[in-house]
Amino acid sequence: MKEAKKLKHKADATLDKMAKALCYLEAALAFVESAIAMETEPETPKSAFTMFSETLDLIRFILKLKNYTDPSTTARERDFFILW
Repeated sequence: MKEAKKLKHKADATLDKMAKALCYLEAALAFVESAIAMETEPETPKSAFTMFSETLDLIRFILKLKNYTDPSTTARERDFFILW
Protein backbone atom coordinates (compact mmCIF):
# COMPACT_ATOMS: atom_id res chain seq x y z
CA MET A 1 0.00 0.00 0.00
CA LYS A 2 2.85 2.38 0.80
CA GLU A 3 4.39 1.83 -2.63
CA ALA A 4 1.02 2.42 -4.32
CA LYS A 5 0.54 5.72 -2.49
CA LYS A 6 4.10 6.77 -3.34
CA LEU A 7 3.48 6.06 -7.03
CA LYS A 8 0.17 7.95 -6.99
CA HIS A 9 1.82 11.00 -5.41
CA LYS A 10 4.58 10.81 -8.04
CA ALA A 11 1.90 10.76 -10.75
CA ASP A 12 0.11 13.71 -9.16
CA ALA A 13 3.32 15.75 -9.44
CA THR A 14 4.11 14.75 -13.04
CA LEU A 15 3.35 17.40 -15.66
CA ASP A 16 3.46 15.40 -18.91
CA LYS A 17 0.04 13.79 -19.43
CA MET A 18 1.36 10.53 -20.88
CA ALA A 19 3.99 10.14 -18.15
CA LYS A 20 1.32 10.99 -15.57
CA ALA A 21 -1.00 8.33 -16.96
CA LEU A 22 1.77 5.71 -16.91
CA CYS A 23 2.62 6.58 -13.29
CA TYR A 24 -1.05 6.28 -12.38
CA LEU A 25 -1.15 2.90 -14.15
CA GLU A 26 1.71 1.67 -11.97
CA ALA A 27 -0.06 3.01 -8.88
CA ALA A 28 -3.33 1.32 -9.85
CA LEU A 29 -1.56 -2.02 -10.29
CA ALA A 30 0.07 -1.61 -6.88
CA PHE A 31 -3.33 -0.80 -5.32
CA VAL A 32 -4.80 -3.95 -6.89
CA GLU A 33 -1.92 -5.99 -5.45
CA SER A 34 -2.65 -4.44 -2.04
CA ALA A 35 -6.33 -5.32 -2.31
CA ILE A 36 -5.52 -8.91 -3.22
CA ALA A 37 -3.24 -9.12 -0.17
CA MET A 38 -6.05 -7.66 1.97
CA GLU A 39 -8.37 -10.45 0.88
CA THR A 40 -6.04 -13.00 2.44
CA GLU A 41 -5.47 -11.04 5.67
CA PRO A 42 -8.80 -10.31 7.36
CA GLU A 43 -7.23 -8.20 10.09
CA THR A 44 -6.36 -5.37 7.70
CA PRO A 45 -8.00 -2.07 8.65
CA LYS A 46 -9.41 -1.35 5.21
CA SER A 47 -11.54 -3.82 3.31
CA ALA A 48 -10.37 -5.24 0.01
CA PHE A 49 -13.69 -4.23 -1.56
CA THR A 50 -13.07 -0.59 -0.63
CA MET A 51 -9.55 -0.78 -2.09
CA PHE A 52 -10.84 -2.24 -5.37
CA SER A 53 -13.59 0.40 -5.52
CA GLU A 54 -11.15 3.27 -4.97
CA THR A 55 -8.76 1.80 -7.54
CA LEU A 56 -11.60 1.70 -10.06
CA ASP A 57 -12.24 5.41 -9.37
CA LEU A 58 -8.55 6.09 -10.02
CA ILE A 59 -8.72 4.20 -13.33
CA ARG A 60 -11.75 6.23 -14.41
CA PHE A 61 -9.84 9.42 -13.59
CA ILE A 62 -6.82 8.27 -15.59
CA LEU A 63 -8.94 7.57 -18.64
CA LYS A 64 -10.24 11.15 -18.51
CA LEU A 65 -6.71 12.51 -18.93
CA LYS A 66 -6.80 11.94 -22.68
CA ASN A 67 -9.50 11.73 -25.30
CA TYR A 68 -8.55 8.44 -26.95
CA THR A 69 -10.88 8.96 -29.91
CA ASP A 70 -8.92 12.07 -30.93
CA PRO A 71 -7.28 11.46 -34.35
CA SER A 72 -4.02 13.02 -33.08
CA THR A 73 -3.63 10.21 -30.54
CA THR A 74 -0.20 8.62 -30.91
CA ALA A 75 0.45 4.89 -31.19
CA ARG A 76 1.98 4.95 -27.71
CA GLU A 77 -1.18 6.48 -26.28
CA ARG A 78 -3.38 3.97 -28.11
CA ASP A 79 -1.23 1.16 -26.68
CA PHE A 80 -1.68 2.62 -23.22
CA PHE A 81 -5.44 2.72 -23.71
CA ILE A 82 -5.44 -0.94 -24.80
CA LEU A 83 -3.67 -1.85 -21.55
CA TRP A 84 -6.61 -0.43 -19.66
